[in-house]
Amino acid sequence: MLSQKPATPNGDKDQQPDQIANRIKPVATLEYRDPNGPVVYKSGEEVYKNACISCHGTGAAGAPKVGSGDWTSRAGQGYATLLKHSIDGIRGMPARGGTSPDDYSDFELGRAIVYMVNNSGGHMAEPTEPTKAAPAADTASNATPTPDAATASSPAATPTEVVAVAEKVVETPKIDGKTIVESSCMACHGANGPGPTVGNKAAWATRLTKGEEGLYQSGLKGINAMPPKGGFAGSDEEFKAAVDYMVSQAK
Repeated sequence: MLSQKPATPNGDKDQQPDQIANRIKPVATLEYRDPNGPVVYKSGEEVYKNACISCHGTGAAGAPKVGSGDWTSRAGQGYATLLKHSIDGIRGMPARGGTSPDDYSDFELGRAIVYMVNNSGGHMAEPTEPTKAAPAADTASNATPTPDAATASSPAATPTEVVAVAEKVVETPKIDGKTIVESSCMACHGANGPGPTVGNKAAWATRLTKGEEGLYQSGLKGINAMPPKGGFAGSDEEFKAAVDYMVSQAK
């Protein structure tokens, strides 16, 4: 029994794996780039294989096929015209071949055009690579500070003066808990007061089991007959210093 293979326009060549892959390949592909990364331009061959081969590798939709005489007349139009057609689109070809400026720059599209022309018997020069913009000078950080008149006329401070100023700036006044207790708390925490007497360890023993934070909160919020902070008008930190002093006297 004899069998006959179906005829194809170009014989077995059209049945090769690479030709089949080209025919079923999507018209466009997506590629993600880091917008903050260094600029690395694709070669004409890379752009062609990633974005152009589906039509220009097969002649689909009337596109001039690479390697054929289709490019002879087109190459005669010149690089600028071919690039404009590529960017704006022409006949069945969409703008930029269906890609976007984020996919390929005008320069990269131009490279692809040159690649297709030169691989179809033409001799077109490579486009000039765009000049990378130099980073803007940081005028604020590079500028030489100009002292004002007062600073320029003031004598330089001695090391001793610098240390004295630094110590004055960072110095934090110490809160004297003892003074606060003696001036504001003794009416209740004195010998005849309703509260636990300062220095009476037995009276403070059960209260100390609350811990430092527990004592602070009881005093700040008030407890039993004692109003918040015992009626003390100072800051919370000053009140805590008073508590610390009374605790120190009960240990």
